Amino acid sequence: MSIISYVFTIICNVYKKQSNLIDYLHELHADLQRLDQDLEKTPPGFKDTVQHLVSSKLLDNSDKKVRLLVGCCLVDIFRIYAPDTPYKDGVMLRVFEVMSILIRNLETAINGSEEQSQSIYIIQSLATVKSCVIPVIMAQRGVRGALETAQTLFQALIDSVRPDHSDARKTRNYTLLSSNFVYL
Repeated sequence: MSIISYVFTIICNVYKKQSNLIDYLHELHADLQRLDQDLEKTPPGFKDTVQHLVSSKLLDNSDKKVRLLVGCCLVDIFRIYAPDTPYKDGVMLRVFEVMSILIRNLETAINGSEEQSQSIYIIQSLATVKSCVIPVIMAQRGVRGALETAQTLFQALIDSVRPDHSDARKTRNYTLLSSNFVYL
């Protein structure tokens, strides 16, 4: 049984302790990072896992660590599915609302913390895969709420930079924004 299938089973049916869920999400994130952009070669349980990651049980989890790990997994899913999207419009908007909140976490993350690393991973992946323009494309298609979601996402990226952040960190966020304006 692949770890993705195993993790899906655990997440859906068994997890009782938050620490176990966090461990499983760490494993899932590591496995998703290794997957290629070939949906034909995804392991058993992959598509079910993709769907379960957007459950309110995970997206609205009270534990910030869980939400950040789910965000890391979701940007990995975006990469695997690119240039397509893995979810219907309404779910995609909800995911980007959550991403905006996760990016805002960077404002208060302690330098060198796992929270900071995960927030940066999310930002870098959104930039590299160009996933952050999906809400803009959705708005151009006339999807209700997409323009507001895109504005919230980009505002979160701008707001995530604090005066006490390193120049490299500031440059990274501003580079992300400017490199993606081309697509807007």
